[in-house]
Amino acid sequence: MPIGNARHRRWGARLAAGLACGTLANAFQMPFFWTVPGPVPPSFFASHLGVIVAIHLLLAALLADRCDDRPWALAALALPIALALWPSVHAEAGTAGVWVLFAATAGVCALGVLPLPGRGAPLIAVAVGAALGGTMVGPQLARAQTEVAAAPSVAACAIAVGILLLAARLPRGGCVPRPPVTVPIAVLAVAAAIFLGRVAPSADLPRPPMAMPRPSLPPAVLIVLDTVRVDHLQLYGYERDTMPRLNRFAREQAVVIDGAVANSPHSLPTHASLFTGLTPPRHGAQFPSIADPSPPAYAYPLARHVPTLAGLLSARGYWTVGVLANGGALAPDFGLDRGFAVYDASLDLNFAMKLETPWRAASEWSEPLAMLSRVPLFSDAEFFEYGVPYRRAARISDRAISLIDAAGDHPFFLFVNYFDAHSPYNPPASGRDAFPGRLAGRSRLGLDHRTIMRINSGDRTLAPEERAHLVALYDAELRYLDRHLGRLLDHLQRHPRWNEMLVIVTSDHGEAFGEHRFVEHGMNLYGELTRVPLIVKPGVGTPGAPPTPSRLSRIVESVDLFPIVLAHAGLGALPRIDGRAWGLGREHARTWVRVQQRSVSWRPERLARNLRAIQRDGWKLIEWSTGRLELYDLENDPGETRDLAARNPERRDALRLLLGKPARVSRNAPRRGASETPETLERLRALGYLR
Repeated sequence: MPIGNARHRRWGARLAAGLACGTLANAFQMPFFWTVPGPVPPSFFASHLGVIVAIHLLLAALLADRCDDRPWALAALALPIALALWPSVHAEAGTAGVWVLFAATAGVCALGVLPLPGRGAPLIAVAVGAALGGTMVGPQLARAQTEVAAAPSVAACAIAVGILLLAARLPRGGCVPRPPVTVPIAVLAVAAAIFLGRVAPSADLPRPPMAMPRPSLPPAVLIVLDTVRVDHLQLYGYERDTMPRLNRFAREQAVVIDGAVANSPHSLPTHASLFTGLTPPRHGAQFPSIADPSPPAYAYPLARHVPTLAGLLSARGYWTVGVLANGGALAPDFGLDRGFAVYDASLDLNFAMKLETPWRAASEWSEPLAMLSRVPLFSDAEFFEYGVPYRRAARISDRAISLIDAAGDHPFFLFVNYFDAHSPYNPPASGRDAFPGRLAGRSRLGLDHRTIMRINSGDRTLAPEERAHLVALYDAELRYLDRHLGRLLDHLQRHPRWNEMLVIVTSDHGEAFGEHRFVEHGMNLYGELTRVPLIVKPGVGTPGAPPTPSRLSRIVESVDLFPIVLAHAGLGALPRIDGRAWGLGREHARTWVRVQQRSVSWRPERLARNLRAIQRDGWKLIEWSTGRLELYDLENDPGETRDLAARNPERRDALRLLLGKPARVSRNAPRRGASETPETLERLRALGYLR
């Protein structure tokens, strides 16, 4: 059958038009890849390009006539699919991989336009369309793995357009649209490629300042495992080995502290205490009181006059860098970024793309689209995965490792925040069934918001099978987190100054699984929320450090980590702070919580209260702002199930006196939280903090 057959001409022309349209759609979406900072993983490109290929094929099917030459049609459809797989296959080759991608694409184009016997028109058309699509992904691939500029992509795009124009003029070609159609497509494609080359940022990683480093300053690392419950670690007696790598690190090289207490069951107040050495009433970064007449949308930021750990270390000569998954509660709006040279609170790339592109309109169909994640082409980067707006542990560890390498010989303070154990629980599919108990047919995310609201309002209790379901998912998240935390710890141990390095691993609060008729966190001050793991690997010469490995039964609050890091860096403790290094001299622990006002509306009589708690000598008192008091004997009732306030008034009153008067809350407090940007509010909603 001759190449110039009229049916083939129509088929090729319409297929080329469909592929060109798909390519332009790809080109105009690509700028959104730069809405978030940081390198973009090759798997993300492969996944996104797979989506674009699907658009190409759909358009081709709608625009093309039937073709009797089935082998050529199959070959044509195989080309863009192969192109979609190239980034994930060749990206590890770095610069070479980028050039291999361009060379292979150009080679296919050249073979397609040569008037060889038996060369079919559909193959020519698809080769040109695939070449254009490939050039669009070029600068993205270069940004992910190398520092190659976008110029090669622009050149390759121009070559592909030239081939397109040449093919239109070949004798007996007729396989692509004639010039009235081809020229506008070519102009738009070249314009898009040039635009991409101009807006593409540098792939360089942040670097420490050029000033001479002070080699006498020992590195320090603070790792916060968001929402990790202490009694779900085998290190603290759990029957499941959820975090074996962390357990091994703790037992072989660290000090394990059994009495660690978070200063709040919320992320923002506890992190602020870690960074300032002050309790929540003093640093101010917490939710408004239930009596606040003009509260911020979420919370108040850190008081401006309060010195921060990063600021003090930066002035000392440290390169202060932070990489965090909780980009909502720890967003820069709340002041925790003060003093950091790098404060990377980026969202997950998939989620950022969905916010900035037409994929956002498909959010209501997240569950049906999630079925596509079972297809290998779409599964690698989990583009359609629902409920993961934050960066998973794998991405956080990758970024932290790259910052450690970028530091070189410069002393650094590294803050790392992992968010995987936070609800909604969504362990990766490969490890979702790591532990038994997950209910078949139930949401892999745990419980829906309405059910959570009913439980926390007291309208119903958590059924045993529901609790087993939640715990199975939560423990699977811990196992996944442990794998990538282990990669970070392994990398730190290979650092030349490992022996001098201080490494702290802790959590900001725990999680409830039906205890006291609550789920999740932030609603009360019982032990499942306030007891946290604390594992410290001191450096050689860290002041006051116990020998390692060892185990201490000692009350240590979150605020006590602030002076530990300062002493390690050779700085004395600031006056008038609440923290005491290693908890030395501390006889009691105190915690606070202000319940978010949006939660109070669920059941005011149950939730409309601020809480304070104090524990000493094995006893714990919880005071409600309504005047109610609860008293628990922690030695005989560690689960805090028997309130002894009425039966032991002497102990109750003694602890109440020690707790002191509550801090005064001004009803005319300025709206310091008014600085919350729309982007931060969007993040808070995505992470479940706002509904």
